Amino acid sequence: QGWYSHALAVNPDDKDVLYIGGVRFATITSQGDLILIDDVINEAASDFLAADKHDIVFNPFNSNEMMIATDLGVYFSSNALSGHPYNISYTSKNFKLNNSNTLNAGFGKNGDILISGIQNTHYLDYSNINTPYNASKIWNSSNASAEISNYEESVFFFSGYFGSLKKSINFGNTNFPFLDS
Repeated sequence: QGWYSHALAVNPDDKDVLYIGGVRFATITSQGDLILIDDVINEAASDFLAADKHDIVFNPFNSNEMMIATDLGVYFSSNALSGHPYNISYTSKNFKLNNSNTLNAGFGKNGDILISGIQNTHYLDYSNINTPYNASKIWNSSNASAEISNYEESVFFFSGYFGSLKKSINFGNTNFPFLDS
């Protein structure tokens, strides 16, 4: 997942404190040991961070305050340096946040959109846009790319984990491996 799920940051007040974001969040001690400093399972834990860290930033006036961007939104730590390495806590800053992680989008010649995201692939029929929430989920898997055919707009192509390539010939109602009978 390294091409979309990674981040590195050095604490601005201590050049020896490195934060490493990927699927998990980690730091390196002064002895060179890698320590995982998040819980991606228990949402009630004080060290919970959603999986896949994309960015790490610090308050320029207070290096104890750190924000981490993840697949499910932004998390804040008020003890990034004082709690380092074993007692860093995080708070979700996602009240009323609607977000989506989009890796790629395919556009049809009539304005339809096929959205390839971290968790799902959605199809938005431009001729039927009634609300901002009317996209149809057509594949329940993490994806890397999506295209709509310019020759036949009911034909979609999309890819996912481990090189899987799918196609649909009916606006995503069903999908098949790219090379099927």
